[in-house]
Amino acid sequence: MNILQIIENKYLDFSIKEKKIADYLLQNAEEVKNINISVLAKETGSSPATITRFSKKVGVDSFVELKMLLNSHKVEDSNAETINETEIANEILKYYTKVIEETKARVDYKKLEEAVNLIRGARNVYIYGLGNSGLTAQEFSYRLMRMGLSAKEIVDPHIMLMNDAIIESTDVIIVISSSGETPEIIKALTNTNSSKSKIISLTSFSKSTLADISDIVLLSYYSRFINNERFVNSQFATIYVVDIITTLLLDIPEYREKMNKTIEVVTK
Repeated sequence: MNILQIIENKYLDFSIKEKKIADYLLQNAEEVKNINISVLAKETGSSPATITRFSKKVGVDSFVELKMLLNSHKVEDSNAETINETEIANEILKYYTKVIEETKARVDYKKLEEAVNLIRGARNVYIYGLGNSGLTAQEFSYRLMRMGLSAKEIVDPHIMLMNDAIIESTDVIIVISSSGETPEIIKALTNTNSSKSKIISLTSFSKSTLADISDIVLLSYYSRFINNERFVNSQFATIYVVDIITTLLLDIPEYREKMNKTIEVVTK
């Protein structure tokens, strides 16, 4: 495991200031190789002492040693200025390729199969998500409904709490949260009845609160680890996992047939 992967794995354990340092290192690894601790402190709004503590937290004795590890790890430059439309297109392609490759490396096919079996056997499937994750929840729910499954997205924290009062042990909750620490969702899931149901989480952190209370954890790459100031799809990694799940379901003739029926209806 290289130093950047160590930083990614420990990300949730960092303080707010340490996360700013982590973000800068992950997004500007090539640049960091050539700056000193004072410059990094200025760039991250921290202090040399904070950077030293951060270095020790990731298993090295000093910032100098951290730089040495960065120097030993080849990092693709994602910060080059773009000049024309073709280069912009290539930059975005590189971003998406990185997200897909990192997510694919985290895919656990045994857990995917378990998740598919839970979805197939559920009386109802409730998909929780807030903000951008709520949009992914809507897309996921829409796909499952077109296969004939009883699915509903819930994108309001108050409705999540109300749903908790009526949920049954035969229902399945799918939760979409990249950080795995969305307070409103954690509150809903740790309420009384949610514990009766199986919980499948789509998140980026295996040591998050959400992962701890889930029965099945499906990991995707945290897109914030890639430096990209343009408006690109932050849900891309999660959509990739959703695509895998729905494709596995569509390999089942019953669901494929129902999907085909919905296609016929909307294309008439």
